[in-house]
Amino acid sequence: MKVFQILNDICHWDATCIHPALADTQGKYTSDIVFVEAPDHVREGWGYAEGVFVPPAAPEGWGYDEKTGTFYALPGTVVPDDNTNIEQEEYDMAVAYATLIVNGKRTFAQVPALLREKVRQVLTDLECPELATGE
Repeated sequence: MKVFQILNDICHWDATCIHPALADTQGKYTSDIVFVEAPDHVREGWGYAEGVFVPPAAPEGWGYDEKTGTFYALPGTVVPDDNTNIEQEEYDMAVAYATLIVNGKRTFAQVPALLREKVRQVLTDLECPELATGE
């Protein structure tokens, strides 16, 4: 058996490595933190309602391997390239750093070298190019 923390009707955390038995959780957490025993095949991310464990539903075009707890693309499913959003993510990080700089929480010198030019451009767009100094 495993011991899981239940959060929002989901098996949120497999606590078995810390609490090998449900009794080990007694008195260690506030009353709003719920732990239950689960069969060994249950994994984090499974649903839980009224004592019933439900494996996650695979999205359209995907399958779920209960043995490993992973999703896999069914034949014919186009899998997006993991690098498709790198530019957007770099821009978002640059905006985050520029915001921190404008608010005095970071300096331009604290910006990672790979993001400095993007942060410099965001600061310029915000009409604060003077904050892009001190490399």
